[in-house]
Amino acid sequence: MSSNLPVHDLGDHMISVLRNKYGMRFEDVIFCSEPQKYTPRHLLVHFSQARNSIPGFMPRKTPVINLKSDAAVIFSKLSSNTRYKIRRAEREGVVGAFLSEISDGNLTSFVEHYNLFASQKDLPLANRDKLTKLMEAKSLIITEARNSKGTLIVSHAYIADRESSRVRLLYSASHYRAIVDSEDRNFVGRANRFLHWYEIMEAAKAGYETYDLGGVPSTTQNQEKNDIARFKGEFGGEIITEYSGYLSSHPLVKLSIPAIQRIFA
Repeated sequence: MSSNLPVHDLGDHMISVLRNKYGMRFEDVIFCSEPQKYTPRHLLVHFSQARNSIPGFMPRKTPVINLKSDAAVIFSKLSSNTRYKIRRAEREGVVGAFLSEISDGNLTSFVEHYNLFASQKDLPLANRDKLTKLMEAKSLIITEARNSKGTLIVSHAYIADRESSRVRLLYSASHYRAIVDSEDRNFVGRANRFLHWYEIMEAAKAGYETYDLGGVPSTTQNQEKNDIARFKGEFGGEIITEYSGYLSSHPLVKLSIPAIQRIFA
């Protein structure tokens, strides 16, 4: 089964790292074109955002923006509300940083910032092992938005694949929930939109061709998930379908995959 691909090519390359979760070692493969033809480096392989599906894989939808388009065209496809908030954040002195050469200090700062955000929202903490492996593979970008006084307001982490020219949002952290004043909360929202636009422009300048907003949840009764889907929709990306799942060539590990999927979910 083929994914619903956009008109621009997402590439046939991929990222592959070996890592651990809950004491289990496995291979993490991201952006694989044909998982059924992949030669694994480990007994258990997790495919994320594969272009083609095989039995047992689950579809995942994500909005992508074609960075080969003219910047004015990309900007015109943003919602009018998002365009206004980006321009206002610029006037308010919000500045961005696009870190493609990540140090241990950069990573530690991001994880601390994200984990504080996660604790406020009762979310899982950042996966330091995954981030470290991506950093070591030169496949991690960290971005920041700071106010005019230099205070960190919003930070994002991206999976970056040079060969397929794609960046994909992995983590986003903004501490608006800890802010009582509505104007300050609105400022954080503007800074977040500004940072996404800044990333789009910086990724295009760095030679990336696809900006991936990191998936959209299905419409549900969960208002927060609906808000996330609506927020990402404001950036005018094209929704594509890709696939995620686990594979193993070992008979016993194969039998354990349903349990592994429940544990890792």
